[in-house]
This record gives sequence, structure tokens and C-alpha cells, in this order.
Amino acid sequence: MYQLLDYFPAASTGGAGRTFSMRFGIVGQAWRTGASQRKQGIQPGDQHVVIEWGMLPEESAAAGYGKRSFAAALLQDDALTVGVFYLDSPDPDAFGEEMICAIEQCAKKVGLTAALAELERVMRARGPALSIFDA
Repeated sequence: MYQLLDYFPAASTGGAGRTFSMRFGIVGQAWRTGASQRKQGIQPGDQHVVIEWGMLPEESAAAGYGKRSFAAALLQDDALTVGVFYLDSPDPDAFGEEMICAIEQCAKKVGLTAALAELERVMRARGPALSIFDA
């Protein structure tokens, strides 16, 4: 998976252009299961993070420093998963099911999911620009 945008607010550490394994974190769990995910009240080193999100205790402490709630809203165009909208917060009860549904619906309404589906289609058609054999 590829991070398209920097984190918000702008004072954050950036992030656009990074890649992530779909086997890692709440974002990977949403991608693998095909369903939006949310988890609230996480403590540093929480076993849920280690068991369910595939992170080592040290990774969970570093990635979730100061955060207590996490959410990953799955963005789908028809049956095609095209992205994940990630959120985190220091508030232990930050994200309700209504917020996840609103993100999914708004992404469709404003055309984000359709644009991501088109981007994926264009990228797949181009393929990698690598030559395996000399001509």
C-alpha cells in the first residue's frame, strides 16, 4: 500500500510517498478483511496490537505513541478496494461507527473512490517499466 497524502495537521511528520505492507497495522487488517476497522482505548504495548495487527511490542509503542484510538475506513468502488482512510487520536473514544460510515459515504459522494479506481486502472495498464531481457 502507498500513502498518498501527508498526515494532517501539517505540523505532523509528513508521510506521503511511503509504502506499507498490507500485513501490518489496522490499515493492513482493514485491507485483508475487506471491512473497515476501529479500535479504541489502546494502551502502549497492548497485546491486541501485537496479535491482531502483526506488530512487535516495540513497533506498536513507536507507531502509536500518544495515540489511544485508531480507525481505518475501507474505500471501495463497487467490489474493488481502492484505499484506506486512516485516523488516530489521543482520545480513547474518538471514533464511532457513524464516523466510519460517513467517511466511506463521503468518499463515494465526492468521487474519491472512483478517482482511486481509475488511478489503479491506469497504473495496472502501464505496468512496471523494467526490461527483463536485452532487445
